[in-house]
Amino acid sequence: MYLKCFKKNNHVLCFLVFFVFGLSFYTNISYFLSHDSKYLRFFPPFIEGVNQTFNGHLGAEYYFIAESLAAGKGFSNPFQVDTGPTAWMPPFYPFFLALLIKLFRLKMLVACFIVFIKNLVLVATGVLIYEIGGKPPIKIRAEFTVVLYCLMLLTYFRWFFQLTHDEWLLLLLICIMFPFSVFIYENHINYKHALAWGGVGGFSILTSPVLGFVWFLTSLFVVGEKKNFKPVMLSLCVFIVACSPWFIRNYLVFNKLILMKSNLYFELYATNYETAHGLFDEPTFARQHPIWTTKNDPDSPYKKYGEVQFMCKS
Repeated sequence: MYLKCFKKNNHVLCFLVFFVFGLSFYTNISYFLSHDSKYLRFFPPFIEGVNQTFNGHLGAEYYFIAESLAAGKGFSNPFQVDTGPTAWMPPFYPFFLALLIKLFRLKMLVACFIVFIKNLVLVATGVLIYEIGGKPPIKIRAEFTVVLYCLMLLTYFRWFFQLTHDEWLLLLLICIMFPFSVFIYENHINYKHALAWGGVGGFSILTSPVLGFVWFLTSLFVVGEKKNFKPVMLSLCVFIVACSPWFIRNYLVFNKLILMKSNLYFELYATNYETAHGLFDEPTFARQHPIWTTKNDPDSPYKKYGEVQFMCKS
């Protein structure tokens, strides 16, 4: 499916490769010029002495857990200090980063690899958007959808080109999930398709609880519309088998049912925290998020209470 899409739209593919990889190359040149701060004014946010390119970030907690995994300490220590087992983040990405750490050894090489994959995903997303834009009932030209996509990348330039988190992985899953769900919606699927769809669901929830929930609702919608009841029930079984070990692990370790990640309540609290000016900004984030307080504060609530109690008190 994807190969046909790329072959058919090779002119769009070439443009997006040039656009995405060109911007990525331009952004990361700042690392080589950071010895002289006056050159940093040529890179966003275009302020002399300010470097906002943090492609070694690698998802912070994701990467710190991955370091623990690579060091043989298990799924633990999300905040750079020995705080023991954790369920702070969903499991797939830390295990993937741990594999890269073992393979490349150097964080810089891991970051380069992630940036490269991220660029490929951004290109693939643009081609998929172009393909969708060329089909009815959309009334605008497919090329215009690519223009809008490129403007979106420029609008969120820092997020897509100056920072590495899990956004590329979520985009990749969306690029897989969307056309697959359309295929299932339009056809009566066989059991091979059902197994693959269930694998997508398991992969999704182990990467992002929200995407796992989207996959589940999509599956229910497909059952209702196309009567693919038995195949989709098989998909749901694969989904359950894929995520059950993580649920069981969390219950055995924390003696508490943690469906995927423990920081859901903290995220809900943090994003709705009311400051004097009404916004949850970076200074507030730095004062309250355990990614900073746990390492720097000997009386950090996370260290004091432990992960489960910290979540309850948050």
